[in-house]
Amino acid sequence: MDLINRLLDITSSDILNGLPSFDIPEVESLKNNIELNGWHNRETTLQHTAIVFENFLKIVSKETNLRNYLKVKVGLCSKYDLLKLVVIFHDIAKPEVVVLKNAETSFLGHDEFSATKANAILCRFSEVNSIDRQYILYIIKNHGNVHKFLDTKRKGEKSFHQFIKQFQDFSIEMALIGYADILRSYLEVSNNIDYRYRIAFFEDVIIFLFII
Repeated sequence: MDLINRLLDITSSDILNGLPSFDIPEVESLKNNIELNGWHNRETTLQHTAIVFENFLKIVSKETNLRNYLKVKVGLCSKYDLLKLVVIFHDIAKPEVVVLKNAETSFLGHDEFSATKANAILCRFSEVNSIDRQYILYIIKNHGNVHKFLDTKRKGEKSFHQFIKQFQDFSIEMALIGYADILRSYLEVSNNIDYRYRIAFFEDVIIFLFII
């Protein structure tokens, strides 16, 4: 199956339908996982994944420097195509780790478990070589750490440097995925001040990384 070529024209609607032409049943199964907490208001993990995918496309479409940066190939594939796969698989293991307590869901360790599960899925596709796969898996495994970073840091140039120190060569990718992950999330309603702070941080850190 030519996975990368099939990625070219997919939309968030395709993801909502479970990507039937991709033969990845793990994606469709996300429709059965309900998320309810300060970040998600009774949306399924599949709905969340579709929203993040749409956010990712919109963010990239607005930034010329970002588009050019993402054209670079990692192994056989461009960063842009690989980040599409990151988005599709970033929460793929949430159904396995979901815990319901006090009418809220939590997903402790879902990022690491998702990286492991994504690796097993990606090994089924020969056109994603080991270099490409490790790029994808690093970002999935660490995407939760982006939000943990912002739990304790405040906006400003000092925080930008700390962010770069933590994520190094992956800083742009981590900021981009963090931005797409939170944009239009329920946090905008449940804690608007925190939502606006996080959005502003991701927007500013991407600009900051392109001018230093």
